[in-house]
Amino acid sequence: MVETISPAVCGTRRRTALALTLFAAGSIGVAATVGLLLGLLGSAALVPVAIALALAGVLRESGVLRLPVPQSRRQVPERWHHELPLPVWSLGYGAGLGAGILTYQPVATFLVVAVAAAASGPAAAVLALSAFGIGRVAGASLPSGFIDRMAMLYRPMRRVNALALAALALALFVAPAGAAKLALGPGSQLDPAVADDGTLAYTQRADNGTTAVVVRPPGATPLTIPGGSEPSIRGDYLAYHEPTGVTVVKWRTGAPVTHLAGGWSKPSISWPFLVAVLEQGSLKRVIGMDLRTGKRRFLDVIGSADDLGRPSIDRSLVVWHKTSRTSSRILIGNVRTGRVSTVRSSRRLLLSNPSLRGGVLVWIEQYLGVSRVRERRIAAGNRTRMRLRVSTPRLFWTTAIGAGGVYVTRWNTNDNRAFIQRVAR
Repeated sequence: MVETISPAVCGTRRRTALALTLFAAGSIGVAATVGLLLGLLGSAALVPVAIALALAGVLRESGVLRLPVPQSRRQVPERWHHELPLPVWSLGYGAGLGAGILTYQPVATFLVVAVAAAASGPAAAVLALSAFGIGRVAGASLPSGFIDRMAMLYRPMRRVNALALAALALALFVAPAGAAKLALGPGSQLDPAVADDGTLAYTQRADNGTTAVVVRPPGATPLTIPGGSEPSIRGDYLAYHEPTGVTVVKWRTGAPVTHLAGGWSKPSISWPFLVAVLEQGSLKRVIGMDLRTGKRRFLDVIGSADDLGRPSIDRSLVVWHKTSRTSSRILIGNVRTGRVSTVRSSRRLLLSNPSLRGGVLVWIEQYLGVSRVRERRIAAGNRTRMRLRVSTPRLFWTTAIGAGGVYVTRWNTNDNRAFIQRVAR
């Protein structure tokens, strides 16, 4: 290939430059397309596979193990540049090499990078495979003498490659998992809530300002409740806010359970307990109640100038955020006992919108235009894990934990659009 794109074959330097340009277009274009397809078809669940392949590649490149690499053990057809016009064969050579799997693969790097790209989402996959295409172009544009000297360094270069694969495995291990945008249609979606069977409820905000609660059982027709918002779903029960207060229903049948009239909002249900925020004058109160007995338990109160976040209940434990001008806190309470304690607090960071499920807590942390999704186990001290990160004008908002992973609203403050992302746990 190095000798093919040269004045000796192309005829003139101008035709050589044209051949190299078209080769680059084919190589980078096809490589980027492969990356896009991998990113769209893959998921974060492939991260362990990518790590395992990277470690196997380390052993292969360092000579510890002899492992085969999936490949087509041939070069691109040499007859093309004899039989076809220059624009056709140069573009075709670039496309064939940019695809990666259509030619000989002396090292395991391409396979590992392809799987890692599939685990990282479309944007990262396009960048990674485009870099592979650029590498093909660099190889075609370098002098043949330089390539020959590099070929003599094949063994030490394989050891360098082993180090690079080890670094990739480490990066995949420590990096937060990629997130997938849920295909929920036009408009903005926020306030995710997830049942144990994977049923998803969320607020749908349309361009005309109307809102609705949409519940989507897998494979079933969505249930829409016009005027509803801030849904919470668990088992057979759905709680949501509407202009007249908070309503609880059995969502599969539509049977009413209870309605709290007045200044109630931000409900969260885990039968038989319901927790919601009651606004009375200048005060906002977090109140938990047993829907079987009607007994209520006061948990927290703040003034109207401060922010009291959407609660999240799991069995009898409730988490919520509380933000003032000087600090923000995430609190945990028990609706059985009324006991409340602080899980996390900061005078520097904005902590908001926590969710709780199975002893795992997630919340949003914002500072200097950077928004992060953090996770920790309640019983694991202060050790946390970053799941996602974005920066201005994007930010993360409401969260949920459920079947399939962590769900979070991603908001763009420039166009005021929001959608729900899911990251596998």
